[in-house]
Amino acid sequence: MEQSSKHSALVFLVVLLLALVGVIAYYVVNNLMPDSDGLAVMPDVTQVTEPLKGKLHLSLAPVGSTVAGLYTYDFERDEIAPLIADSALRQTSRVSPDGAKMAFLEFIPPGSLPQSPTRTYVPWMLYVQPLGQYEKRQGVFGVPFPGNSPRTPAWSPDGKSLALILSEGNQQRVNDWKIYAFSLSDQGTFGQMVENGVPGKYPTWSPLGDSIAFLREDGIYQKYRNAEPVKVLALPNNGTTTGESKIGFSPDGKRMAWTFFADQSAALNLYRVTSWAPLSLELERTIAPLRNGERFYWPVFSPDGTKLAVHRVFQAGTTEEVSEVVVYDLNSEARTVVLNLDNFDDQVTFISDWR
Repeated sequence: MEQSSKHSALVFLVVLLLALVGVIAYYVVNNLMPDSDGLAVMPDVTQVTEPLKGKLHLSLAPVGSTVAGLYTYDFERDEIAPLIADSALRQTSRVSPDGAKMAFLEFIPPGSLPQSPTRTYVPWMLYVQPLGQYEKRQGVFGVPFPGNSPRTPAWSPDGKSLALILSEGNQQRVNDWKIYAFSLSDQGTFGQMVENGVPGKYPTWSPLGDSIAFLREDGIYQKYRNAEPVKVLALPNNGTTTGESKIGFSPDGKRMAWTFFADQSAALNLYRVTSWAPLSLELERTIAPLRNGERFYWPVFSPDGTKLAVHRVFQAGTTEEVSEVVVYDLNSEARTVVLNLDNFDDQVTFISDWR
């Protein structure tokens, strides 16, 4: 009888041990096993290692509305609020390098801008306003170029020039967008044209302000003034750059994030900038999706370049789609969902700045 009891206890322990091994194996396979590229897929972490600071600048449209407005999300207060109270179609706000001004785009009703017999004016106004003073404003200038849906004003490091993009065809084709860049006079009006209609998207100035990096359908390019663009990095893994592909550089110009689609899934690559003269990029790591069909958009770095905010969209069930802002700690690889965007239309969602 005693031997039988010992035998039963031994069997129980073996079964318990096998069950424990099974649980550990399941966790490893589903959470920590490398993906097809040999890079570990980390599980979601509920809290990054240090408090997040500053504000995210977003362009959002409430569900049921196609009118996007400007919002900020305050990390410390965990609060999202409209940047400008009145309702109008506005998008992609960016704060100047010195933190004193903000540039953003606002739709102007047809007929409010002067027309030309040889050129169709875009019904948008680019505003440059003192930070926090948006209610009583005067447009710095209209955007008198053929095209549609201007976006992503990008400040030069000295705050004296701006670059932006306009669609001149199919908005899903990267090369149908054009980059325009202008210097701003002391009065904030048109200065000298720096770049005029260069095909590409998402311009970023070099730290010295002497060149612009941008995205084209086949990779990353760099252009110096009065010189032809040069491709510096090809699109990896047979990927595609559709209208959903984005790039973003850290404020100090030392890192670049690139969202694209490869092998029918999303990818988010993080690069080290090893040189700007000429631009040279070295792959640091890939942030792989946690679920099938997960997509990343609008990568924006924190002011110190150690965190990365992205718009993440994935299918939670047969019909439910989850839209949220996730912040990655680039040192610890922790990730935190900071803002749920299910009440906003993810087709008109932009993250444009973190200041």
